[in-house]
Amino acid sequence: MNHLVSIIIPAYNRAHLIGETLDSIISQTYTNWECIVVDDGSTDKTLEVVAAFAKADSRISYYKRPNNLLKGANACRNYGFDLSKGMYINFFDSDDLMHEDKLKLQVESLKKGSDDFNVCQTIVFEGDFNGNGILRSRLLKTEDPFNDFIAHKIKWLTQAPLLRRAVLEKYEIRFNEELQQSQELDLFVRLLNCTTSYSVIDQPLVFLRKHADSISYGGYKIEKLVSSFKVRYQFLIDFENKINTASRRVVLNELVGLYAEFLKHSEEGLSSIDFFVKIKSQLYSNRQKLFLLLMKYSFKYFGKGELFKARLQAIL
Repeated sequence: MNHLVSIIIPAYNRAHLIGETLDSIISQTYTNWECIVVDDGSTDKTLEVVAAFAKADSRISYYKRPNNLLKGANACRNYGFDLSKGMYINFFDSDDLMHEDKLKLQVESLKKGSDDFNVCQTIVFEGDFNGNGILRSRLLKTEDPFNDFIAHKIKWLTQAPLLRRAVLEKYEIRFNEELQQSQELDLFVRLLNCTTSYSVIDQPLVFLRKHADSISYGGYKIEKLVSSFKVRYQFLIDFENKINTASRRVVLNELVGLYAEFLKHSEEGLSSIDFFVKIKSQLYSNRQKLFLLLMKYSFKYFGKGELFKARLQAIL
């Protein structure tokens, strides 16, 4: 495990993209790595593509998610982590790309100090990558990373950090396998609750592909909305004494937005999941609860309630 990096990639029907991802990994100037691809039940030629790479490079291995695990990228990531042997962990996605020096620069940073992880910058691009794209976040670190990550003042996704395995094991940090969205927000907030000892490379070393089927930028699904709501609601419960006023306001605003989105799509059979029961409790004032009620019934009877949503968010 001598400074070995374990790159863990969940994959589902990525035969048309994962080859580029694996090419970017093989091109790494740091060569002491293993790449574990965990297939989530692909029905295309993902197996054939990865098998060809594994045959050519023994550092690449292919596994199928066991049937006793929940379907989804999070279970694949956790399973890949259990299989991995590396001192360092880099969770990655099957449609994104690494700068050739990503592992080299991040390993060097962690070897020099005692930081628990290192985070690099990310470029978001569409189509073929030729240096185009936009920086995902200007800031990666502040004086209060825990609250500023919740408030989205600093941002990164799973691809950007290189994490010490020992830290993940010490704090029992794993992906929540029941989530279909906001799992990265959940994981890194919980990590930052335990440690804010990390270094930053202010250089884009990850190139994140934006497309309709991507996990981060895919279209609307009610299951994603439910996951995003649960994550944020739980922050307010679990970190009640740690979350500051500004971050709390951000979360409350996001809950309102997610609740409004749910009301727009309430015909999708989730009436048993009453978000209002949760957010009306102790999270909002009586005046704010009034606007929640007005928004709820406006959507229910008139199919729109954006005015009440905006008024509520303005007074939070």
